[in-house]
Amino acid sequence: MSRQDVQAEIDAVLDRILENAEALKGIRNDPAYTVEREALEKTQESLMARVIHLNESADDRLTLTELKKQSSALKRKLSSKRKRTCSNKQRVP
Repeated sequence: MSRQDVQAEIDAVLDRILENAEALKGIRNDPAYTVEREALEKTQESLMARVIHLNESADDRLTLTELKKQSSALKRKLSSKRKRTCSNKQRVP
């Protein structure tokens, strides 16, 4: 797997982690969604393990600089999603 492939896969998995985190926030305290919440939490653990595995097992391991870039990109995505979520909540009467 090439370095670009690893980065693309990690990015895709991180996107899914973020999407699931948003879904978890919506059902976290609702007892009607206990089974779904538990399933999503297990999925999150699995996805995080996938990111670690991709990084550790790739022939062309990512450099520290590349990981920092990905971390920065992830922080920007989180910030953007939070802003959109906050603005959507403000619009709802």
